[in-house]
Amino acid sequence: MPITTKLTPQQIRAIEEEVKRRLVEKAVAQKIGGVVSAKDVVVRDILPKTDLGFTNEVWEETIDTANSWVTLVDTTVPSDKCFVFFGVKNVNASPKIVALRFSKGAVVKDIWHFQDMLTEPTVEAISDILLFYGKEEPMKIEYYAQATGVDNLILRGFVAEPRSKRIAQE
Repeated sequence: MPITTKLTPQQIRAIEEEVKRRLVEKAVAQKIGGVVSAKDVVVRDILPKTDLGFTNEVWEETIDTANSWVTLVDTTVPSDKCFVFFGVKNVNASPKIVALRFSKGAVVKDIWHFQDMLTEPTVEAISDILLFYGKEEPMKIEYYAQATGVDNLILRGFVAEPRSKRIAQE
């Protein structure tokens, strides 16, 4: 998976809008939570605790094992949600996570290796491949870290859900 790190804020915003549009299409096609049209869908940022099972709503991971794949997320997408992942951003002064592996059951969907982006703090890396997880699909995300300690790798993506489940958004 090639990733790009040299994008302007305007380019990143344009990518985000296209990603959201495509996620709404997927949500309607899958009829998540019974939605029948795009107006029934809300797209929002992924919340680490609410959506992925982290301890808190903070992108923070305590890394106890280096140089090995470790499970970050292992869940089944609820019937009223779907997800898309399109990049990463690390806001830690001393980044540790250098790769992510995305799987659907036993099938690896993609592996992102971004060690080279860690030379510049808070750089955002955008994938040229969108990783969608639809309703009731198994979702597994693993990380590979080069050192132990605390890291703040943000998974760039969005979740779609029925309007008024969490956000009314008129």
